[in-house]
Parts: sequence; C-alpha cells; structure tokens
Amino acid sequence: MSKEKDTKKAATKETAKKPKATKAAAKASPSTKEADAAAPDKEGSAVEPTNVYTRHFTREVEDLMQEFIENYEVDQNLTGTDRRRLTGAGVRNNGFIDKAFDIIIENPGFMPPHFDMVNLRWNMGELEDFRQLFLTLQRFTQIASNAYLVQADHCYREALRIYQTLREQARNRVPGAAPLFNALRTFFSRTRRHYQRRQFLLTPLVTPTNPPTTSLSAT
Repeated sequence: MSKEKDTKKAATKETAKKPKATKAAAKASPSTKEADAAAPDKEGSAVEPTNVYTRHFTREVEDLMQEFIENYEVDQNLTGTDRRRLTGAGVRNNGFIDKAFDIIIENPGFMPPHFDMVNLRWNMGELEDFRQLFLTLQRFTQIASNAYLVQADHCYREALRIYQTLREQARNRVPGAAPLFNALRTFFSRTRRHYQRRQFLLTPLVTPTNPPTTSLSAT
C-alpha cells in the first residue's frame, strides 16, 4: 500500500509541473520567435517576419508622401537652376519675411495696393506649417539614419563572422569553401587596392629644388 501511495504522489507531482512547462514554452526567446515566424505554414507560404512593422511603416510614409504631392501639387523634379531661382528659403530670408508681415499687419495703412490681408494671413500660416513639417521631417530623417546605421553595423559584424568562418574552412581545405570565401574576399581586396591607389595619387611628389650641399670646414 505504501508503494502505491508513493507512485500516486509522484504522478500528481508530475502532472502539477506540466503547466509550468507550458509557461516556459510560452516565454520563448526572440530567436525562436523569429524562427517560428520564418517557418512555412501548411500551405507552404512563409509567414511574415517580425520586422513587418518597418515595411508597413514605410508603405504608410510613401502613401502620405503621395497624398501630399497630389494635394499641394508639389513639383518633384526641381532642377538646381529652379531651386536657385526660389530665393525664399534660409534663416535670413525667413526672418525678413516674418518681420515684413508683422510690420504690415500692425500698420495696415502702409499696405501695398491690391494687397489682400486675408490671403496674407493664410500665406503666413501656410509658411509656418511647412516650416514645422520640414523641421519635423529633418528630425525624423536623423532618427531613421541612426536606426539604419545601428542595423547596418550589426549586419556587417554578422557578415564578418561568415567571412571568418569561410576563411577558416578554406584554410582547412573543406570541399566547396574556397570559392565561397573568394567571393567575399574580393570586397576586401578591391577596397585595399582602391585605398592604396588613392593614397598614391594623394601623396605629393617631393622634388627638392635646392639639394642640400655639404659644406667642408676649412682646416
């Protein structure tokens, strides 16, 4: 009887521990989540990866940009000459615009002929809105650039690990490793040759016009 009770207690302990195992499985590491996301489903199509947020965000930004172009009829193909003709941008010019508008609003008696005050106020508000939009997008561009640089550095370090692994396998004469390693080695050899050629072109050729002469002291 005591043996049967012990076996029943052991069985109940094992069944009680099963929910903990499911909780541990639920708290999977990010690597396992990414592997599950990249695994194909029953129909064979790959499940969207976890970085789908970035792609979705990019599509939304592109849609907003297209909507902005259509609503404001912005010319996307301004040449350098066209941009030089538009002399309104710049800190100094913006200050001049703000000051001129403030003066004429406070002194409407000096208003130029056929000048519409309502239209003037609307243009001032529109200019300020575009200015704030431009500054916001500048900050956002800086943030996106930082995120890109961090991610590029991470991917580059992983690519270096692949390169080093292939180099070691090629040295050990692992079949098939040499051509794969050579395909990656070309990136470094080209960079090195280009750097050496550039350094050679930038190095000035020093040709002394007056070569030093040794003066013999009279004895």
